[in-house]
Amino acid sequence: MSNSPLTNATQQWIAARTGHDVVTSEVLPGGRSGEVHRCRLDDDTVIVVRDSSDRSRVDGDPGLIQNEALALRLLAGSPVAAPRLIAADEGSGRLAMTFERGDMVMGASELAPRISTLGLLAAAIRSIDMPDGSSLPTWSSWVPESPTPPAWGDTALWSYAISAYQTCAPSSTAGSTLLHRDLHPGNILWIGSEVSAVVDWVNVCVGNPHAELGHCRWNLACLIDDDAPQHFLDSYMNATGDETYDHWWDLSCALSFLPGPIDPTAWNEAVRPDLTPGRIVAATERFLQAALDAL
Repeated sequence: MSNSPLTNATQQWIAARTGHDVVTSEVLPGGRSGEVHRCRLDDDTVIVVRDSSDRSRVDGDPGLIQNEALALRLLAGSPVAAPRLIAADEGSGRLAMTFERGDMVMGASELAPRISTLGLLAAAIRSIDMPDGSSLPTWSSWVPESPTPPAWGDTALWSYAISAYQTCAPSSTAGSTLLHRDLHPGNILWIGSEVSAVVDWVNVCVGNPHAELGHCRWNLACLIDDDAPQHFLDSYMNATGDETYDHWWDLSCALSFLPGPIDPTAWNEAVRPDLTPGRIVAATERFLQAALDAL
């Protein structure tokens, strides 16, 4: 186990849950709610382990492990490809799941022809049957309680957006469905033009299905261009039969980054060094303006 960056306690947990020792492991990118390791076991099996045993990294939400485990159980055998749950221990903050093959696609030219597939994926997540009495949390906004216009942006635009967000309410009454809650290209794996897995379900919740869309639309605006969010929405709406989309959800996404500034580090690590802070701010403000124009 000398090649593994895992703690001894986590290695012992894996051995107890799988019956096999860790031979090697590596830390995967991301892991904001705990380190995520790809581990090769002594039977040559490869698994992924989320280690949130350091509770200071769970951002005050000890239910993340339980929620991800519930989501993976719901998704087993569903049309939405996702890792399969191997073991979860909320008490120790650890979860083991299968390793899913595929590539993360972040380049604009590679993502553009996949936009329609992303819309279909969001519709498929919405269609997952929810059992009665699900203990998953209900969607709640990540916008600060008292948002203020950022010093790094267009003060008038952000002030207008904050006012619109606070005085309007989402008009969609589409009911409550499963939400990944962090659906974007960095959490999607591809084999060719097909989605091989949707990963990172720690923020899973239930709520208005359109709450899923604003976050992905903003990501596509930053990663591709200003037209990509509408192409994604068109694909989703055609698949679901929904007739209207309330752009309040776009405001909810953009304002959730306040007080900012928006950090492009994760995108830069995913081979997008072109996404500078200035470019992200410009794309976000165009996204905000489009949302306000559509309200």
